[in-house]
Amino acid sequence: MRKKSGSNKHKYVTYSLVILISIILLESFLYLFTENILKKNIKCLLVEIAVQGANIVEKDIKAKLDMLEMISNVGVINDPQIPT
Repeated sequence: MRKKSGSNKHKYVTYSLVILISIILLESFLYLFTENILKKNIKCLLVEIAVQGANIVEKDIKAKLDMLEMISNVGVINDPQIPT
């Protein structure tokens, strides 16, 4: 009878270890899977941020070029400190 009790404990320990190892493997897989998804999302977000930044710089440069173009259309540009 005692042998069966020991055998049951052995089975319980074995099943517990199998379940524990399965959980650890599943968690490792989920961690790696989630890590890869996060890396892809971060890369996409960084590209989007770079594009938005480039658009802002492009608009700023265009505004300054437009201003310079308007100034260049003025007939004569004089230095106010030099008498004419």
